[in-house]
Amino acid sequence: MAENDGSESDVVKRVRARNKTNMKPYLERIRRMHDGEEVLGCTPLLAPGHSPGHTCWRIGSGRDAFVAWGDLVHFSAIQISHPNAAVKYDLDPDLARRSRLRMLDMVAIERLAVAGAHVTAPGFGYLKHKGSGYAFEPA
Repeated sequence: MAENDGSESDVVKRVRARNKTNMKPYLERIRRMHDGEEVLGCTPLLAPGHSPGHTCWRIGSGRDAFVAWGDLVHFSAIQISHPNAAVKYDLDPDLARRSRLRMLDMVAIERLAVAGAHVTAPGFGYLKHKGSGYAFEPA
């Protein structure tokens, strides 16, 4: 979604205003990164939909890498096996679905470990393709 293309909903406008206020004390100390730009073994992976600019992070490289995916999935028991399932917390449900499908496919194909705030305990594991969705295998 564009920074402000005039088509933003009131919810997105409120989120942007809150984020601007929350980030103000840190602006002098943060560095913006671009999708796929690696710095010190950390790579941001843009996955918008839950919120504008929602980003997952690939930490490390090769077989030792894992993806911290934040709010890509809210209900892992449902959305991992049925990634098209949307939730009301996503500001742009269609974009969130596309981001979720892309990220889940990537971590399953590359056999990357995943960690997420809303992943079934132990919260760290792997995905594999299962039917039209995926299955979570705890690490």
